[in-house]
Amino acid sequence: GACAFQSGGAGGGNGGSRGTTGGSGAGASSGGVGSGSASGGAGGTTGAAACGGPSQPCCNGGVCDGSLTCQGGSCTQAQAGAAGQPCTRNSDCPSGVCLPVGQPAGQDGWTGNVCSTACSSSADCVSGWSCGPLLGQNGDVCQCQYSPEVCNGRDDDCDGIVDDEPAVDRACQVGNPLDVCQGGSCACSPQNVQCGGCVDLETDPANCGSCGNACHSPETSCVQGGCQCPAGQTSCGAACVNLQTDPANCGSCGNACPGGASCKSGSCACPAGETACAGGCTDLSSDDANCGACGQTCLSPMTCGQGSCQCPSGQTDCGGCTDLQGDPNNCGSCGNSCAALDSECGSDEFGACVCGYCECCDLNGGCLNGGCP
Repeated sequence: GACAFQSGGAGGGNGGSRGTTGGSGAGASSGGVGSGSASGGAGGTTGAAACGGPSQPCCNGGVCDGSLTCQGGSCTQAQAGAAGQPCTRNSDCPSGVCLPVGQPAGQDGWTGNVCSTACSSSADCVSGWSCGPLLGQNGDVCQCQYSPEVCNGRDDDCDGIVDDEPAVDRACQVGNPLDVCQGGSCACSPQNVQCGGCVDLETDPANCGSCGNACHSPETSCVQGGCQCPAGQTSCGAACVNLQTDPANCGSCGNACPGGASCKSGSCACPAGETACAGGCTDLSSDDANCGACGQTCLSPMTCGQGSCQCPSGQTDCGGCTDLQGDPNNCGSCGNSCAALDSECGSDEFGACVCGYCECCDLNGGCLNGGCP
């Protein structure tokens, strides 16, 4: 049956918040529809409080100072009176009104019924509740019908708290994992930033440290606002590389191994039997440009054989390749000149090299000993 409705006023104000020292509050109450006044003592010392205080954002984890609760991302006083408290019968409620609201029984201590309060209009009720007649009551009471809590500035689940955490944050994060409920709507959480969407500058590789600062390669991650390569790799230009094995950055960024060489343990290494010279790996035993050593060049007509410059077959190196069989300056051996015969030969003859021997010969090719033996 109907019971006389009485409700105490809201408790006294909280004199201080995080970083603040103040006096204690005092509360007053009157019969009928609950009302209250609150006053806080003068604060003694005020510090810079970024979160947790009255009307300030909730701290991480939905934490607020003192008796404040996190509602819609902001710290506020808990709902005054009995509205939303679980009940099974009228006598469980200070107002004498136990209202069926359809909450799932057993969840968070819910029974499917909550305490309500008398009202003259919806303004007397928790946001989201309505004011109307109820069978068995002499006057109107605040009424609610359960639905899952979402971020809308209303008490959807009939527990007496508007946008209560963490349910509303979970609802917001269906759209964006970094969103939270703020002032009745889903918004980027205070510790994150809007960059065409809510992002965490500490971990977002597309916005690392600042909006639009993208980490350059797919394997790069954003750690504490800085782009980092995976363990064992180094950032070289626009790529993460392994300086121990990358032939384009062997041992250090930009140190490219020559053609054909591989990078092993941070050093360029050529295939077996080859040596790293400018321009690539080469075989020092046969390379005319690097014969026996890098940069040792064989001049034509010499070629490289077994690591040394060699004259063509039938020629000898006498400071240049020559044929000892016919060279009058190197006749039979290097430096053996046939010019010494000029004084011994006839007036129309000269010293010539014939088959590796110096002979006196005339301009017609006639030789003293008749040519080669």
